[in-house]
Amino acid sequence: MKKRILPHICLIGIVSLFTFSVNATIYFDDNFDAYDDGALYNQGGWVKYGTNTDNPIQLTATNLTYDGYQSEAMGKAVQLQKFTDKDSEDLQKALTTPFNPVSLDSKTFYMSFLVNVQEAGAAPFISLCDANTTFADGSSGTQKVYVLAKEGSTMGKVKFAVSKNSETANLAETSTEFDLNTTCLVVLKYTANPADIDDDQIDMYVNPVITSEAANSSLCTATEGSDINVTKGLASVQLRQRRTWSIQSSAVIVDAIRIADTWNELFGLEEPPVTDQPTLTVDETEINFGYPFVGDELSQTINIKAEHLTGDITIDGLSGDVVASVTTISKEDAMTETGANITLTLTPTQAGEFTQNLTVSSENAATLTIPVTWYANPSVANIKALLEAYGGENDYNTYRVEGEMVVTHVYSMNGVLTMTVQDETGAMFIQDAYEMITETYTVGDRLEKISGMLTNSWGVYYFNPIMMGTAIRNEPVEPQLVTLAELQANPLDYMARLVRVNDVTFSTTGSFSTQQVEITQDGTTGKVGLFANSDIIGETIPAKADVIGISRNTTGQLISPRFKADIIVEGATTDIPQSTIADNIWTDKGTLYINLQEDTMVQIYNLQGKQVYGGNMTAGMNRLSLEQGVYLIRLNENTTKFLIK
Repeated sequence: MKKRILPHICLIGIVSLFTFSVNATIYFDDNFDAYDDGALYNQGGWVKYGTNTDNPIQLTATNLTYDGYQSEAMGKAVQLQKFTDKDSEDLQKALTTPFNPVSLDSKTFYMSFLVNVQEAGAAPFISLCDANTTFADGSSGTQKVYVLAKEGSTMGKVKFAVSKNSETANLAETSTEFDLNTTCLVVLKYTANPADIDDDQIDMYVNPVITSEAANSSLCTATEGSDINVTKGLASVQLRQRRTWSIQSSAVIVDAIRIADTWNELFGLEEPPVTDQPTLTVDETEINFGYPFVGDELSQTINIKAEHLTGDITIDGLSGDVVASVTTISKEDAMTETGANITLTLTPTQAGEFTQNLTVSSENAATLTIPVTWYANPSVANIKALLEAYGGENDYNTYRVEGEMVVTHVYSMNGVLTMTVQDETGAMFIQDAYEMITETYTVGDRLEKISGMLTNSWGVYYFNPIMMGTAIRNEPVEPQLVTLAELQANPLDYMARLVRVNDVTFSTTGSFSTQQVEITQDGTTGKVGLFANSDIIGETIPAKADVIGISRNTTGQLISPRFKADIIVEGATTDIPQSTIADNIWTDKGTLYINLQEDTMVQIYNLQGKQVYGGNMTAGMNRLSLEQGVYLIRLNENTTKFLIK
């Protein structure tokens, strides 16, 4: 329902204004017993609705009675006539003076009256009006809750109808028909529902069992049409005898109009004793576990409190991936000041979006339903499983790779931090397009539980990370020894993997540049292409060498060495000094000495391309014992050879 407002009612002879509450009494009560004979206008607060003064509404001495409602004849009643020639006077009476609206959200009010139908018609004879205009003599608020007395299917019979918002549309009619010239008691029950939509309803009862509302069934229910306006509320009761185009109202006698908060108040019955209603409350109306990965375990706690319980609380509705810590809570625990806690544990077993409904119930208490929702992202064991699970360009899943992978290169591609990683099952490129990587990684770092989204560009897979997981430092991987023929026969098996191709012949002389260089091995041709800013650029191209690098295209024809140590030329150690290598680097008796001004990343490789040291050396003197041999040290983007004797 749209939020409704109903004004306070001022009872004649009573100074206090009553609001809708448990102790409320009759809000509107007019049995026309204190009025003079003649026209009703200007008596007891009845004034014109609109400006028509033709055919004034008259009082009649033929008052109406109904056992249990108005058992004895009292004063007068109102005679409404059926005029066919022109519009006639309508009157209205305010529900309160001054107008003082109160909210009617989720509440119910009742209206009742006696009516004797002398001649049926097709237009309403009574309605309510809202307060869209200031109530005054001649004002015309929007009409709501129309009641009609329509011709029955049998001569001498009448059926009643009600509409929320229209004289002729959205009508609900009684299937039961009643005799003309017979007094009927009509009761309307208006239920104001809490939703902000047109969902209020009006139930109509005719000649009900007065002693108990529960003993009666509604003869018809009006649900269609707009509700009583949220900001306006009700202003008046209207008596109608106007002609509307080709339809006329009914000829009826109306008496004893009442509006009240409850059925019992309409009929002066004693209210049933108030009993303490069992109630349940929870501190969370929805549990959202967010976006876990398959295999994660997450928990959330709900606090449940209760009052006036007569039985224990049952927790139900969960199954499979969600488990509640308890299925029953004792009423004593729930009714303590702190209530009782239950823990929900989610362990997703499959990817996708899921909802379960947790129910909290106890006898005679309204059951609470709490949606439990989550979206589980897929997790895979390794790189191969990731590539197999990928669903293509419309796959927007965030994947987590559970297994360990090793970093084989770190570089910048078009200004984007890029890494190559591999495990025993496959390899791929990690591209930090969203700038989520906050740590510094280097060759040999081992990662696990990295998560992100996968894309494929021309057959090359790029993993865009969201979380980089945990890292184990400085455990480099050995390059995989292959031939050019093997690379090109199964290129996707080696894509992004660190490989080594021995004894290749370079077809070009001069110095390395950003241009690719052709190589051959046993009659198979390939190419060497350098990464941007590689320290190999400017170095002399050897005639023959072993090449270590990343296989970088879908044909297996391109190998990209990472740094000088990846180009291994046999016998290229004769020019290596045996003591001082640089101003701050020297060797002595199997020990390498490095004197640093600040903390610096240092990497050392043997001539087979294996990293023997990698890490962040601290400022000051650093000593490192090495076996005899030729090594390359990479420091501050510079690579230098040195010899340990």
